Amino acid sequence: MSFAKSGLSTPRRKRGEYTRGEKDQPRHIFQTEASARTAANDSASRADALRREAREKDAALLQRSRDMHARHQDDSQTLHASHIARTQEIARQAEIDQGRAKADVREQYRPVWRDTFRKQQNDLTAFEDREADFLGRMQNAVDAVSLRLRVLQGTKR
Repeated sequence: MSFAKSGLSTPRRKRGEYTRGEKDQPRHIFQTEASARTAANDSASRADALRREAREKDAALLQRSRDMHARHQDDSQTLHASHIARTQEIARQAEIDQGRAKADVREQYRPVWRDTFRKQQNDLTAFEDREADFLGRMQNAVDAVSLRLRVLQGTKR
């Protein structure tokens, strides 16, 4: 009759009898394990110390990492703020330089503009004076045709 390992205890358990889960341990094995536990307890305290040291090192490294990240974040914000300030200063200086260049150009060409304006005013006054009589109107017509020919010849070049 062959019984499976769990097959022997099953009918007893069903009847409500106590069955042990494990066999008794021989004394020499128990003593060997007890001495190993004692040795392990000494090593366990040493292992606990090593674990504690490792945790402390990890915590210190994590704190250094957090400090470095915070320092880099501050440096980045400082750099960004200084970049914005420099950009604004460059833009302000460029605006000042543009204003100066504009004023220089106006000052340089003011005599040319003044002379051109006077010439145009004189031409307009002469035109209006000539329009008063017949020969003057004929002169204005001839001047207009001659101006048109000069313009057309200038555009063909």
